[in-house]
Amino acid sequence: MPKKTLKNSIIISAGIHIFALAIIYIYPNHQIQDAIHIKPPSGSSVRILSKFRNPGKGESSPNAEAKSAEGASIEKEIEKFKKNLTYPASAIAKGLESECEWLVTVAENSKSRNVEESKRCRYRIFDREFRKNIADWKFDLPPGTIIRIPVSYKIQQENDRNN
Repeated sequence: MPKKTLKNSIIISAGIHIFALAIIYIYPNHQIQDAIHIKPPSGSSVRILSKFRNPGKGESSPNAEAKSAEGASIEKEIEKFKKNLTYPASAIAKGLESECEWLVTVAENSKSRNVEESKRCRYRIFDREFRKNIADWKFDLPPGTIIRIPVSYKIQQENDRNN
């Protein structure tokens, strides 16, 4: 009987852990804080929504202020990068949209290295465009800094934006 009880306990524990991970994945702690507008040739406006985590929230350590300032610096750097991020013209023409996220490590030369897609784009065109843009970007962050860059590629028609 003890073997069966142990097996049941393991199954129940695994189920609870899987459920908790699914909840975390489905309801991440992100808030939309910015929208970037790019004018495509077709005359409609394209919006790339930026999502940032709230840096330094809930910290009570003496380093909380330093970490919060560092988080603000990272957010500013992400903001600058996103203002230069382009929406692929062929994706606009096809009406493609996607939510993606990358982890980027800042190299010694202030360029990017180890660009990893942490949330896969629905269409590969967005990943290619992001990688093309990030390869040319020069960061104002210390080498070794790892930043999370979430991007929500959304097409918003001119009449939708006025509502």
